Amino acid sequence: MIRWRPTTETARRAAIAATLVGIVHICITFAMPALTGSNTFKKFAGTLPSNRLDVLPPIAPGNQPLPFMAPDSRYAVCRYDTTAGSVAVNIGLPDAGWMLALYSLEGDNFYYVVGQSGRRISLSLLLVPPSDQVLGTSAEAQPLGPAGPAGAPVTVATRQGLLFVRAPERGAAYRQEIEAELRKARCSLKRA
Repeated sequence: MIRWRPTTETARRAAIAATLVGIVHICITFAMPALTGSNTFKKFAGTLPSNRLDVLPPIAPGNQPLPFMAPDSRYAVCRYDTTAGSVAVNIGLPDAGWMLALYSLEGDNFYYVVGQSGRRISLSLLLVPPSDQVLGTSAEAQPLGPAGPAGAPVTVATRQGLLFVRAPERGAAYRQEIEAELRKARCSLKRA
């Protein structure tokens, strides 16, 4: 029986080939969201009005607007658009399990706040459009500081994106309370 023994050159070529295959695999994995042409923003763009927070119906097997949405949570979504100006957001996160998250057009999460157990968090944010000017030269693009009457400024990654609010579904006894809290939340174009 003849046994094949790889030479040093063959082993080196195999290692190079395996490395190149790995690099191509990683590049394709990261490129797929941009290449598929279907993303969350496009899915909601046709159904949600801009700059208004809409409470989604409870998640069920036949009613799941996005994959992997938890059925033990309630969601509210705002398709924000800062093309015409800043967007004011007012929301309360009354307890643990509540969350506010901002996403860019590409689905990148660039801002989030989570609720804390036994402590209500009241948020007043001002979503400021990305500016071509140097930070500090625009009245709206000031560094974060104490929140004014319009709220703490948050420079968004893109002029349009999605704001998600997640609330834990704690059972039938709490449904009305959770629904009322979600309906109190606001996402609207700031009036000059």
